[in-house]
Amino acid sequence: MKITPKFYQPLWKQTVVTLYEEVWPEVMKAWDEKNYKQSISNLLDYVNPNIKTLYKSSQSHTYQIPHGSSIIEIMIKENDLTIIGKLVCIEKANKAEIIKEVAEINYRLLKRSQIRITEHDLIIYYASSLVNCEPTKIYSVLKEICYVADHYDDLLIKKYNATHLAEPKVIKLKSTDKILARSIALAILDETIYYVQYLETLNLTNEIVDLLEIALYRIDLALSPQGLLKSKLEQTLNFISEKNNSKEEKIEIGKNFIQFIKQMPIPEFDEHLYQAEVFITQREIVSTEYVYQILIQLNDRCQKLIQNNHNYPSVCIQYLHELYRILYHYNLKPTLHTKILRMIREAAETKWEEAASFFFLQISLEIKNHTTFSYFINGNEKDYSNLHS
Repeated sequence: MKITPKFYQPLWKQTVVTLYEEVWPEVMKAWDEKNYKQSISNLLDYVNPNIKTLYKSSQSHTYQIPHGSSIIEIMIKENDLTIIGKLVCIEKANKAEIIKEVAEINYRLLKRSQIRITEHDLIIYYASSLVNCEPTKIYSVLKEICYVADHYDDLLIKKYNATHLAEPKVIKLKSTDKILARSIALAILDETIYYVQYLETLNLTNEIVDLLEIALYRIDLALSPQGLLKSKLEQTLNFISEKNNSKEEKIEIGKNFIQFIKQMPIPEFDEHLYQAEVFITQREIVSTEYVYQILIQLNDRCQKLIQNNHNYPSVCIQYLHELYRILYHYNLKPTLHTKILRMIREAAETKWEEAASFFFLQISLEIKNHTTFSYFINGNEKDYSNLHS
Protein backbone atom coordinates (compact mmCIF):
# COMPACT_ATOMS: atom_id res chain seq x y z
CA MET A 1 0.00 0.00 0.00
CA LYS A 2 2.59 2.54 -1.13
CA ILE A 3 0.20 4.72 -3.14
CA THR A 4 -2.75 6.92 -2.28
CA PRO A 5 -6.38 5.73 -2.64
CA LYS A 6 -8.13 5.77 -5.99
CA PHE A 7 -10.51 8.61 -6.87
CA TYR A 8 -14.02 7.89 -8.12
CA GLN A 9 -15.84 10.56 -10.11
CA PRO A 10 -19.34 11.38 -8.78
CA LEU A 11 -22.05 9.56 -10.73
CA TRP A 12 -24.34 12.56 -10.52
CA LYS A 13 -23.36 15.73 -12.37
CA GLN A 14 -25.13 18.15 -10.03
CA THR A 15 -24.00 17.80 -6.40
CA VAL A 16 -23.81 21.46 -5.36
CA VAL A 17 -26.91 23.47 -4.49
CA THR A 18 -26.70 27.05 -5.75
CA LEU A 19 -27.82 29.78 -3.38
CA TYR A 20 -28.40 33.24 -4.81
CA GLU A 21 -26.08 35.22 -2.54
CA GLU A 22 -26.72 38.48 -4.35
CA VAL A 23 -30.29 38.42 -2.98
CA TRP A 24 -29.24 38.16 0.68
CA PRO A 25 -28.67 41.93 1.16
CA GLU A 26 -32.28 42.47 0.01
CA VAL A 27 -33.46 39.90 2.55
CA MET A 28 -31.76 41.76 5.40
CA LYS A 29 -32.70 45.21 4.08
CA ALA A 30 -36.39 44.32 4.19
CA TRP A 31 -35.96 42.88 7.68
CA ASP A 32 -34.12 45.96 8.97
CA GLU A 33 -36.88 48.16 7.54
CA LYS A 34 -39.46 46.02 9.39
CA ASN A 35 -40.97 44.90 6.11
CA TYR A 36 -41.20 41.37 7.48
CA LYS A 37 -43.45 39.89 4.84
CA GLN A 38 -41.12 41.06 2.06
CA SER A 39 -38.14 39.74 3.97
CA ILE A 40 -39.57 36.19 3.92
CA SER A 41 -40.47 36.58 0.27
CA ASN A 42 -36.88 37.64 -0.49
CA LEU A 43 -35.60 34.69 1.53
CA LEU A 44 -37.36 32.32 -0.87
CA ASP A 45 -35.65 34.15 -3.76
CA TYR A 46 -32.32 33.63 -2.00
CA VAL A 47 -32.96 29.88 -1.96
CA ASN A 48 -34.37 29.74 -5.49
CA PRO A 49 -35.94 32.60 -7.49
CA ASN A 50 -38.03 30.06 -9.42
CA ILE A 51 -40.03 29.05 -6.34
CA LYS A 52 -42.61 31.77 -6.83
CA THR A 53 -43.15 30.80 -10.45
CA LEU A 54 -43.15 27.03 -10.05
CA TYR A 55 -44.68 26.38 -6.66
CA LYS A 56 -47.03 29.21 -5.75
CA SER A 57 -50.52 27.87 -4.98
CA SER A 58 -53.83 29.50 -5.84
CA GLN A 59 -53.84 31.15 -2.41
CA SER A 60 -51.91 34.40 -2.14
CA HIS A 61 -48.43 34.06 -0.60
CA THR A 62 -48.74 30.28 -0.17
CA TYR A 63 -46.19 27.89 -1.66
CA GLN A 64 -46.14 24.10 -2.06
CA ILE A 65 -42.47 23.20 -2.53
CA PRO A 66 -41.27 19.63 -3.17
CA HIS A 67 -38.38 18.26 -1.17
CA GLY A 68 -37.67 14.62 -1.91
CA SER A 69 -40.83 12.68 -1.09
CA SER A 70 -42.21 15.52 1.05
CA ILE A 71 -43.99 18.78 0.36
CA ILE A 72 -43.00 21.89 2.30
CA GLU A 73 -45.94 24.29 2.56
CA ILE A 74 -45.15 27.93 3.38
CA MET A 75 -47.97 30.34 4.19
CA ILE A 76 -47.04 34.01 4.57
CA LYS A 77 -49.93 35.99 6.02
CA GLU A 78 -50.17 39.65 6.94
CA ASN A 79 -48.70 39.14 10.41
CA ASP A 80 -47.88 35.45 10.65
CA LEU A 81 -45.78 32.73 9.06
CA THR A 82 -46.68 29.03 9.04
CA ILE A 83 -44.46 26.27 7.66
CA ILE A 84 -45.66 22.67 7.36
CA GLY A 85 -43.57 19.75 6.18
CA LYS A 86 -45.87 16.95 5.04
CA LEU A 87 -44.10 13.83 6.24
CA VAL A 88 -46.08 10.56 5.94
CA CYS A 89 -49.59 9.12 6.07
CA ILE A 90 -50.17 6.93 9.14
CA GLU A 91 -53.75 5.81 8.43
CA LYS A 92 -52.70 2.13 8.16
CA ALA A 93 -49.56 2.39 10.28
CA ASN A 94 -48.69 1.13 13.75
CA LYS A 95 -49.78 4.37 15.45
CA ALA A 96 -48.84 3.41 19.01
CA GLU A 97 -45.21 2.82 18.05
CA ILE A 98 -45.14 5.90 15.80
CA ILE A 99 -46.30 8.09 18.71
CA LYS A 100 -43.32 6.86 20.75
CA GLU A 101 -40.93 7.51 17.86
CA VAL A 102 -42.35 11.01 17.29
CA ALA A 103 -42.01 11.89 20.98
CA GLU A 104 -38.35 10.83 20.86
CA ILE A 105 -37.64 12.88 17.70
CA ASN A 106 -39.38 15.96 19.09
CA TYR A 107 -37.48 15.75 22.38
CA ARG A 108 -34.05 14.74 21.10
CA LEU A 109 -33.72 16.40 17.71
CA LEU A 110 -36.05 19.31 16.99
CA LYS A 111 -35.23 22.77 18.31
CA ARG A 112 -37.71 25.02 16.51
CA SER A 113 -40.30 22.89 14.74
CA GLN A 114 -42.32 19.94 16.08
CA ILE A 115 -43.82 16.83 14.52
CA ARG A 116 -47.57 16.79 14.97
CA ILE A 117 -50.10 14.04 14.42
CA THR A 118 -53.23 15.01 12.52
CA GLU A 119 -56.10 12.61 11.85
CA HIS A 120 -54.18 10.44 9.38
CA ASP A 121 -50.90 12.28 8.76
CA LEU A 122 -47.63 13.26 10.35
CA ILE A 123 -46.58 16.85 9.71
CA ILE A 124 -43.59 18.92 10.81
CA TYR A 125 -45.02 22.21 12.07
CA TYR A 126 -43.72 25.70 12.72
CA ALA A 127 -45.65 28.94 13.24
CA SER A 128 -44.67 32.40 14.42
CA SER A 129 -45.59 36.04 14.15
CA LEU A 130 -43.62 37.71 11.36
CA VAL A 131 -42.01 40.14 13.77
CA ASN A 132 -40.12 37.16 15.24
CA CYS A 133 -39.14 35.67 11.86
CA GLU A 134 -35.55 36.86 11.56
CA PRO A 135 -34.26 35.52 8.20
CA THR A 136 -31.36 33.37 9.46
CA LYS A 137 -33.70 31.86 12.04
CA ILE A 138 -36.30 30.98 9.38
CA TYR A 139 -33.65 29.49 7.13
CA SER A 140 -32.60 27.25 10.04
CA VAL A 141 -36.27 26.30 10.55
CA LEU A 142 -36.59 25.30 6.88
CA LYS A 143 -33.33 23.37 7.10
CA GLU A 144 -34.54 21.51 10.20
CA ILE A 145 -37.87 20.61 8.61
CA CYS A 146 -36.16 19.39 5.43
CA TYR A 147 -33.71 17.35 7.51
CA VAL A 148 -36.53 15.50 9.25
CA ALA A 149 -38.31 14.98 5.94
CA ASP A 150 -35.08 13.54 4.46
CA HIS A 151 -34.20 11.21 7.31
CA TYR A 152 -37.45 9.98 8.81
CA ASP A 153 -39.95 9.39 6.00
CA ASP A 154 -38.32 6.16 4.81
CA LEU A 155 -37.67 5.05 8.40
CA LEU A 156 -41.34 5.49 9.38
CA ILE A 157 -42.48 3.75 6.22
CA LYS A 158 -40.20 0.75 6.71
CA LYS A 159 -40.60 0.33 10.48
CA TYR A 160 -44.26 1.23 11.00
CA ASN A 161 -46.02 0.75 7.66
CA ALA A 162 -46.58 4.46 7.04
CA THR A 163 -46.97 5.63 3.43
CA HIS A 164 -45.82 8.59 1.36
CA LEU A 165 -48.07 11.64 1.30
CA ALA A 166 -46.65 12.73 -2.04
CA GLU A 167 -45.11 10.86 -4.93
CA PRO A 168 -41.33 11.26 -4.54
CA LYS A 169 -39.82 13.54 -7.18
CA VAL A 170 -36.67 11.60 -7.94
CA ILE A 171 -34.33 10.71 -10.79
CA LYS A 172 -33.21 7.09 -10.65
CA LEU A 173 -29.94 5.69 -11.92
CA LYS A 174 -29.98 3.59 -15.06
CA SER A 175 -29.51 -0.16 -14.59
CA THR A 176 -25.94 -0.01 -15.92
CA ASP A 177 -25.12 2.87 -13.56
CA LYS A 178 -26.55 0.92 -10.61
CA ILE A 179 -24.14 -1.90 -11.38
CA LEU A 180 -21.32 0.64 -11.60
CA ALA A 181 -22.39 2.25 -8.31
CA ARG A 182 -22.32 -1.09 -6.52
CA SER A 183 -18.87 -1.89 -7.91
CA ILE A 184 -17.55 1.53 -6.83
CA ALA A 185 -18.89 1.10 -3.30
CA LEU A 186 -17.35 -2.36 -2.96
CA ALA A 187 -14.04 -1.17 -4.45
CA ILE A 188 -13.85 1.70 -1.93
CA LEU A 189 -14.64 -0.65 0.96
CA ASP A 190 -12.19 -3.37 -0.14
CA GLU A 191 -9.49 -0.77 -0.67
CA THR A 192 -10.19 0.67 2.78
CA ILE A 193 -9.83 -2.77 4.39
CA TYR A 194 -6.40 -3.19 2.77
CA TYR A 195 -5.28 0.28 3.88
CA VAL A 196 -6.49 -0.36 7.43
CA GLN A 197 -4.48 -3.59 7.56
CA TYR A 198 -1.42 -1.71 6.27
CA LEU A 199 -1.81 1.09 8.84
CA GLU A 200 -2.24 -1.49 11.62
CA THR A 201 1.27 -2.75 10.85
CA LEU A 202 2.52 0.82 11.35
CA ASN A 203 0.47 1.23 14.55
CA LEU A 204 -1.19 4.40 13.15
CA THR A 205 -4.47 4.27 15.06
CA ASN A 206 -5.48 7.89 14.43
CA GLU A 207 -4.93 7.42 10.72
CA ILE A 208 -7.11 4.28 10.72
CA VAL A 209 -9.98 6.27 12.22
CA ASP A 210 -9.50 9.00 9.59
CA LEU A 211 -9.29 6.45 6.79
CA LEU A 212 -12.59 4.84 7.80
CA GLU A 213 -14.18 8.28 7.85
CA ILE A 214 -12.68 9.02 4.42
CA ALA A 215 -14.28 5.81 3.07
CA LEU A 216 -17.74 7.09 4.02
CA TYR A 217 -17.03 10.51 2.51
CA ARG A 218 -15.89 8.81 -0.72
CA ILE A 219 -19.06 6.72 -0.96
CA ASP A 220 -21.23 9.76 -0.36
CA LEU A 221 -19.35 11.81 -2.95
CA ALA A 222 -19.34 9.10 -5.62
CA LEU A 223 -22.88 7.76 -5.17
CA SER A 224 -24.92 10.38 -3.23
CA PRO A 225 -26.98 7.59 -1.57
CA GLN A 226 -30.42 8.48 -0.27
CA GLY A 227 -33.02 7.10 2.14
CA LEU A 228 -32.04 4.69 4.89
CA LEU A 229 -28.56 4.16 3.44
CA LYS A 230 -27.89 7.89 3.66
CA SER A 231 -29.15 7.93 7.26
CA LYS A 232 -26.95 4.97 8.22
CA LEU A 233 -23.91 6.58 6.61
CA GLU A 234 -24.57 9.85 8.42
CA GLN A 235 -25.07 8.13 11.79
CA THR A 236 -21.77 6.32 11.35
CA LEU A 237 -19.95 9.52 10.42
CA ASN A 238 -21.44 11.31 13.43
CA PHE A 239 -20.21 8.56 15.74
CA ILE A 240 -16.70 8.50 14.26
CA SER A 241 -16.36 12.30 14.41
CA GLU A 242 -17.61 12.52 18.01
CA LYS A 243 -14.60 13.41 20.19
CA ASN A 244 -15.93 11.63 23.28
CA ASN A 245 -16.00 8.22 21.58
CA SER A 246 -12.85 6.11 21.91
CA LYS A 247 -10.67 5.26 18.93
CA GLU A 248 -11.44 1.58 19.42
CA GLU A 249 -15.19 2.22 19.32
CA LYS A 250 -14.83 4.37 16.22
CA ILE A 251 -12.83 1.70 14.42
CA GLU A 252 -15.37 -0.96 15.36
CA ILE A 253 -18.31 1.15 14.15
CA GLY A 254 -16.48 1.98 10.92
CA LYS A 255 -15.71 -1.66 10.23
CA ASN A 256 -19.32 -2.58 11.03
CA PHE A 257 -20.52 -0.11 8.40
CA ILE A 258 -18.22 -1.70 5.83
CA GLN A 259 -19.76 -5.11 6.53
CA PHE A 260 -23.26 -3.60 6.51
CA ILE A 261 -22.75 -2.33 2.94
CA LYS A 262 -20.96 -5.45 1.71
CA GLN A 263 -23.76 -7.69 3.01
CA MET A 264 -26.66 -5.51 1.83
CA PRO A 265 -28.75 -7.28 -0.83
CA ILE A 266 -28.34 -5.73 -4.28
CA PRO A 267 -32.05 -4.79 -4.73
CA GLU A 268 -32.03 -3.04 -1.34
CA PHE A 269 -28.80 -1.22 -2.18
CA ASP A 270 -30.24 -0.11 -5.54
CA GLU A 271 -33.33 1.36 -3.83
CA HIS A 272 -31.18 4.10 -2.34
CA LEU A 273 -29.56 5.22 -5.61
CA TYR A 274 -31.55 8.19 -6.79
CA GLN A 275 -31.41 11.95 -6.84
CA ALA A 276 -34.24 13.82 -5.14
CA GLU A 277 -35.46 17.36 -5.69
CA VAL A 278 -33.91 19.50 -2.95
CA PHE A 279 -35.46 22.63 -1.44
CA ILE A 280 -32.97 23.31 1.39
CA THR A 281 -29.52 21.72 1.38
CA GLN A 282 -28.24 20.15 4.60
CA ARG A 283 -24.70 21.25 3.84
CA GLU A 284 -23.52 24.15 5.94
CA ILE A 285 -23.34 27.54 4.26
CA VAL A 286 -19.90 29.05 4.80
CA SER A 287 -17.92 31.78 3.13
CA THR A 288 -15.10 31.00 0.73
CA GLU A 289 -12.78 32.79 3.17
CA TYR A 290 -13.74 30.33 5.90
CA VAL A 291 -12.73 27.40 3.69
CA TYR A 292 -9.41 29.04 2.85
CA GLN A 293 -8.78 29.43 6.57
CA ILE A 294 -9.20 25.66 6.91
CA LEU A 295 -6.79 25.08 4.01
CA ILE A 296 -4.15 27.36 5.52
CA GLN A 297 -4.32 25.55 8.85
CA LEU A 298 -4.25 22.19 7.06
CA ASN A 299 -1.07 23.10 5.17
CA ASP A 300 0.58 24.36 8.36
CA ARG A 301 -0.21 21.12 10.22
CA CYS A 302 1.00 18.89 7.41
CA GLN A 303 4.18 20.89 6.82
CA LYS A 304 5.13 20.46 10.50
CA LEU A 305 4.37 16.75 10.30
CA ILE A 306 6.68 16.37 7.28
CA GLN A 307 9.46 18.36 8.96
CA ASN A 308 9.21 16.37 12.20
CA ASN A 309 9.06 12.75 11.03
CA HIS A 310 8.55 12.51 7.25
CA ASN A 311 5.44 10.36 7.83
CA TYR A 312 4.04 10.76 4.33
CA PRO A 313 1.12 8.29 4.65
CA SER A 314 -0.09 10.19 7.72
CA VAL A 315 0.28 13.52 5.89
CA CYS A 316 -1.67 12.33 2.86
CA ILE A 317 -4.45 10.89 5.00
CA GLN A 318 -4.75 14.23 6.80
CA TYR A 319 -5.01 16.05 3.49
CA LEU A 320 -7.59 13.61 2.11
CA HIS A 321 -9.60 13.60 5.33
CA GLU A 322 -9.87 17.39 5.41
CA LEU A 323 -10.59 17.84 1.70
CA TYR A 324 -13.27 15.14 1.63
CA ARG A 325 -14.72 16.55 4.87
CA ILE A 326 -15.02 20.00 3.28
CA LEU A 327 -16.85 18.55 0.28
CA TYR A 328 -19.22 16.61 2.53
CA HIS A 329 -20.12 19.28 5.08
CA TYR A 330 -20.03 22.60 3.22
CA ASN A 331 -22.09 23.97 0.36
CA LEU A 332 -19.21 25.37 -1.68
CA LYS A 333 -19.27 27.63 -4.67
CA PRO A 334 -18.97 25.50 -7.83
CA THR A 335 -15.50 26.81 -8.72
CA LEU A 336 -14.03 25.94 -5.31
CA HIS A 337 -15.82 22.58 -5.29
CA THR A 338 -14.24 21.77 -8.67
CA LYS A 339 -10.76 22.81 -7.51
CA ILE A 340 -10.86 20.55 -4.47
CA LEU A 341 -12.16 17.64 -6.56
CA ARG A 342 -9.31 18.19 -9.01
CA MET A 343 -6.70 18.13 -6.23
CA ILE A 344 -7.99 14.81 -4.90
CA ARG A 345 -8.25 13.31 -8.38
CA GLU A 346 -4.74 14.32 -9.48
CA ALA A 347 -3.14 13.08 -6.24
CA ALA A 348 -4.88 9.69 -6.46
CA GLU A 349 -2.85 6.51 -7.01
CA THR A 350 0.50 8.25 -6.58
CA LYS A 351 3.30 7.57 -4.10
CA TRP A 352 2.71 8.95 -0.61
CA GLU A 353 5.64 11.37 -0.74
CA GLU A 354 4.69 12.68 -4.18
CA ALA A 355 1.07 13.16 -3.14
CA ALA A 356 2.07 14.98 0.05
CA SER A 357 4.22 17.42 -1.94
CA PHE A 358 1.47 17.83 -4.53
CA PHE A 359 -1.18 18.70 -1.94
CA PHE A 360 1.09 21.18 -0.18
CA LEU A 361 2.14 22.95 -3.37
CA GLN A 362 -1.36 23.02 -4.89
CA ILE A 363 -2.98 24.38 -1.73
CA SER A 364 -0.18 26.94 -1.28
CA LEU A 365 -0.67 28.09 -4.86
CA GLU A 366 -4.41 28.29 -4.43
CA ILE A 367 -4.02 30.37 -1.28
CA LYS A 368 -1.55 32.68 -2.99
CA ASN A 369 -3.88 33.17 -5.96
CA HIS A 370 -6.80 33.93 -3.72
CA THR A 371 -5.75 37.55 -3.32
CA THR A 372 -8.89 39.13 -1.95
CA PHE A 373 -9.68 37.18 1.17
CA SER A 374 -9.00 37.63 4.85
CA TYR A 375 -9.96 35.66 7.90
CA PHE A 376 -10.25 36.06 11.64
CA ILE A 377 -8.05 34.68 14.38
CA ASN A 378 -8.89 35.59 17.97
CA GLY A 379 -11.22 38.29 16.73
CA ASN A 380 -8.57 40.15 14.72
CA GLU A 381 -8.92 40.40 10.96
CA LYS A 382 -5.73 39.50 9.14
CA ASP A 383 -4.97 39.88 5.45
CA TYR A 384 -3.51 36.78 3.80
CA SER A 385 -3.40 38.10 0.26
CA ASN A 386 0.40 37.88 0.18
CA LEU A 387 0.68 34.54 1.94
CA HIS A 388 3.57 32.35 0.69
CA SER A 389 4.69 35.08 -1.72
